[in-house]
Amino acid sequence: MTCRRSSATAATFRFTGAKGLLSCSQSTDPASPHYVDQTLLFEKKQWQTLPFTAAQIRADAKNTARIAEQ
Repeated sequence: MTCRRSSATAATFRFTGAKGLLSCSQSTDPASPHYVDQTLLFEKKQWQTLPFTAAQIRADAKNTARIAEQ
């Protein structure tokens, strides 16, 4: 299966949260444990909670980079 990178995201109308996933998983390598991880979550309707507010995004950040002075 060839899949272009895409994602699916849903947010509540009250903007209290968001859920999403990569529609074609995180890896194109069949030997990777991430080859079908997101696809299986999609199939089970187990969308992942995404950081939504500025505080949640900061708390969830794995890497940061400063590209301009504020």
